[in-house]
Amino acid sequence: MNKFKLMLSLLGLFLMTSTLTAADRVEDKVLKTRTGTVYAAGPAKETVASSYDKITVTVAKTGGKAQTIANIYVNNVRKGYIEFTNGKYSKTKSKTITGCAGKSVRVEIVNQSVGNTFKYKLTIKGIGNPVSICKKFTKNRTGTVYAAGPAKETVSSEADKVTVTVAKTGGKAQTIANIYVNGVRKGYIEFTNGKYTKTKSKTITGTKGKTVKVEIVNQSVGNKFKYKLTMKGACN
Repeated sequence: MNKFKLMLSLLGLFLMTSTLTAADRVEDKVLKTRTGTVYAAGPAKETVASSYDKITVTVAKTGGKAQTIANIYVNNVRKGYIEFTNGKYSKTKSKTITGCAGKSVRVEIVNQSVGNTFKYKLTIKGIGNPVSICKKFTKNRTGTVYAAGPAKETVSSEADKVTVTVAKTGGKAQTIANIYVNGVRKGYIEFTNGKYTKTKSKTITGTKGKTVKVEIVNQSVGNKFKYKLTMKGACN
């Protein structure tokens, strides 16, 4: 009986671990490694574009005896440092910095001793899972729509929300601009018939990682619709 319970427990553990989603899995990743020697003449510099919120910088002293500091910058603002006193020894030190997603992380290893060297191995690692970064964009298009068929424009959005703006620049056709997200209509912009110019906008949210399509449809036989279309992705 005890053996049967043990088998059930092991089966349950297997099912739990085998059904982890991508979001559940931890994906620490080494973003950059570098080895070298730093002299007093100038620092060693290494930069990465981070998609991780947490970055761990590790500096292993492998030789030399210079007093040395490794400064860590996030978007050019110093957020931390690792320091080594002078002397002949080997040692590895690390520093974790948060708030790095979507930013540039730079490490500068500075030799602070004239006449001595500092040999090192540098590792920059992203901790946890990468963060989905919101990316702004702007897409423009101009044209004329006839009754024969709509004008279509599609973008793969990495933005949190998309504002669709249609400027009527000529013609007099009754027209509708339908806005689809992953094939589902989420909004529209409508123009009545007549000779006039006008600009209208519609903002759609929840567009990150999805396809946004605009179809401008001329609903009047014999008339045309001149337009300027702008699709602008923004972040919350």
